[in-house]
Amino acid sequence: MNQFFKKVNLQDLKVENRIAAIYIFFGALWIIASDKFLLLFRFETDFLTQIQTYKGWFFVFITGCLIHVLIKAERKKQERLKKDLKDAVIKSQESDRLKSAFLSNISHELRTPLNSILGFSELLKSPRIEAQERDEYIDFINEGSNQLLAILNDLIEISKLESNLTQVENKEFCVISLLHELYPIYKFELEMNSVKRLSFDLHLPNDKSCIVKSDRFRVKQIVTHFLSNAIKFTHEGSIQLGFEEREDSVSIYVRDTGIGIAEDKIISVMKPFIQSDMTSSKCYAGVGIGLTLCNELSMLLGGKVEIKSQKGIGTCISLNLPLSINQQHRVVSQDLTTC
Repeated sequence: MNQFFKKVNLQDLKVENRIAAIYIFFGALWIIASDKFLLLFRFETDFLTQIQTYKGWFFVFITGCLIHVLIKAERKKQERLKKDLKDAVIKSQESDRLKSAFLSNISHELRTPLNSILGFSELLKSPRIEAQERDEYIDFINEGSNQLLAILNDLIEISKLESNLTQVENKEFCVISLLHELYPIYKFELEMNSVKRLSFDLHLPNDKSCIVKSDRFRVKQIVTHFLSNAIKFTHEGSIQLGFEEREDSVSIYVRDTGIGIAEDKIISVMKPFIQSDMTSSKCYAGVGIGLTLCNELSMLLGGKVEIKSQKGIGTCISLNLPLSINQQHRVVSQDLTTC
């Protein structure tokens, strides 16, 4: 009998078979147990008949309640399964949509620099081109190669992050030194870009060193993405690179007067392969993994990315990192001295 119950699990039976099994089991148990109990007493025949009648009605009432509870639980289970299935279908459809959008984006983004590289490489074969034209073609090839390399690097990086293969090396470094390293690079890039009329400023709250304990290379990688996005999506006005010290953290920010992001899309742009403009006629290049990469790296560093933006006004995106212990002690000492 024990082996039989081990092999047969009520949860594996269909609901109608489960109800029938429970009804038969408890019915037999009730009849046998109640009859044995009544035999202990010497009741008259008429009274015993009444007791048997009440006993039968009691069993019908109890089993009816049990069956009601079972059917109700089964119905809730079925409704929950239907809801889960519906949610899975919606997620699958959304995943398919994002996959299609990603494949469309990535094919376009890869094809553009490849066409540039192949096209200008063919032009270099011509013996009639002058030295100045040759240099221009080589510059176009280099630009296309760098663009292609940046896309592939981002794809590899996000893949490593999702596979938990990215490692960080936390060491103390000066934030001001990092910003001084990045500022002239992008200042020169904007000066060489005659199409955009942008001012680029470096905002430092003070000349005192601001020390954080983090991976300098990863922090630089994140801020570089911030600056590249600011330049891409800002046509006129200004871009500002700077940082703010807080009680136990430092915020490295890039503020621009670009196209901005709609409030309802700020969270979604942090997801992989999503941009604020996902239409086929979008005006800006990119596969939509830059901010995702920044967000994932920031969490790996123990920090977070914050975005404040208004459509048509501009965006301020910041990387918040915890200060090193020595820096926190220095800030507290300064506060005590001031008081």
